[in-house]
Amino acid sequence: MAGIRTFLPRRADYPHNAHDRSSVGTRVTIHYPWHPLKGETVEIRARIRAWDTVELDVCADTGQRFRLPEWMTQSSVCEGMVLSAKPVCDVPALLALR
Repeated sequence: MAGIRTFLPRRADYPHNAHDRSSVGTRVTIHYPWHPLKGETVEIRARIRAWDTVELDVCADTGQRFRLPEWMTQSSVCEGMVLSAKPVCDVPALLALR
């Protein structure tokens, strides 16, 4: 059994899923242009961190609860998003998909 530790990942290597309650009750606006509730303000119920992403568990004024990536509430990220008549894609980004 002495060598088994080398085959198992350390606890720190597992994905971390933490619920952050510090922003509960805060209201944020959805800025992502293609979200059905774009422009609406929703209440944060929890922030969920896993790996390198943060999701928000939110509640709309209608009572509907759902999760969305935190970046969808950041106007600085979403303000430059537009549909283009001529799609543009970076070649290195395509190659990284391999």
